[in-house]
Amino acid sequence: MTKKCSVAVIGVGQRGYAYVSMLQNHPQVELAALCDSSKERLKCFSLELGCIGVPLFHSVDELLAWGQFDAVIITTPD
Repeated sequence: MTKKCSVAVIGVGQRGYAYVSMLQNHPQVELAALCDSSKERLKCFSLELGCIGVPLFHSVDELLAWGQFDAVIITTPD
């Protein structure tokens, strides 16, 4: 059995929404964590997309220190 790729997403705006939706539907990917500087937006986003049990981080430094993922997608504005 192949190990799923564990992916963290930084930024939970419109792009983050699109990426997380795709990741949740990919059979070989596991959503490892979400990160955004806005605590309120992060909480609402995780509830709306049903990210129950997914670790939430409010800083990139905290996410990187945790480090339990294979890849990171950065979806912050240009």
